[in-house]
Amino acid sequence: MIRIFNTNWRGSQLDIKHIEAFVHVAKTGSFSKAAERLYLTQPSISARIKALENELGCSLFDRSAKAIGLNHAGRAFLPFAEEIIRHYQEGKLSVQNTNNVLAGELEFATVNIASNYLLPPITKKFYDQYPYIKLCIHTRSSMEVLDMVLAHDVPFGIARSVTHPKVENIPLIYDEIVLAVYPGHPFSSFKQISLKKIVNEPLICFNRGTADWALIYGAFKKAGVEPNIVLEIDNIEAMKQMVKQKIGIALLSRFTVEEEIRTESICVVPIQDALNIKRNLDLIFLKEQHFHGISQLFLTFLFNQFQKAEPKFLKAYSTGG
Repeated sequence: MIRIFNTNWRGSQLDIKHIEAFVHVAKTGSFSKAAERLYLTQPSISARIKALENELGCSLFDRSAKAIGLNHAGRAFLPFAEEIIRHYQEGKLSVQNTNNVLAGELEFATVNIASNYLLPPITKKFYDQYPYIKLCIHTRSSMEVLDMVLAHDVPFGIARSVTHPKVENIPLIYDEIVLAVYPGHPFSSFKQISLKKIVNEPLICFNRGTADWALIYGAFKKAGVEPNIVLEIDNIEAMKQMVKQKIGIALLSRFTVEEEIRTESICVVPIQDALNIKRNLDLIFLKEQHFHGISQLFLTFLFNQFQKAEPKFLKAYSTGG
């Protein structure tokens, strides 16, 4: 039998809050960012890191005036710290599930189109099942969502048309572009239509310079035609109102006009050249990111709502029905 004695032991023990602070500082490379993520002051984070280092008997970070990074000891300890946090959070959820009171908080970022049209019904279902879990959703542009993921400000985001060597992209939903017209418009009875067919129609489009404008304008150029853009605007709801007022027609994501289709206030026509303007809404996260606890629970729920098989990066989390 081998016994290891620590001559410096004074009855103290590792505190999960100290380990959590360490992981956040390690991931963000910043005491202040870690403090923001944990809703603490920077001195509190510093105190927790110092307490952890005292307990371990060594420094975990190389500190300088310009940057902070893990030293050799910190890099060695990080995977174990992450594993401790993972087991703690999963154990906490398991206990809460036993008592039928799953609680906690999850923060992530998403683009406007997802927060306005996709997430509300999903969030309602999630809250019906998990009323004590709080979601904190940041609505940003796709590039801003990417930046937040890269900066470890959020564990994941929902964006489109973004790529980065450090980031994994998992498609959530295919974003079908359709032609939106007012009832009674000559195109309203069409089964499908080509971009060339609509070039002479007044087109309401997204503002010049935006990713949506570039996508749609590029599709017309690829088809060898010039669109007749009569109005540019940066708000989907406003675009739909303009269509209803018969100012023009518009190319929009199908799921943004589901309500209007149901009420028959707008008619939609599939585009024959849809492959020219194909895009997805993707779940994006750092390739090194591990999901556990509430984040794992929510993502499993999210993929189930899109009726997609749970991807390999998620280990199935059972809530016991």
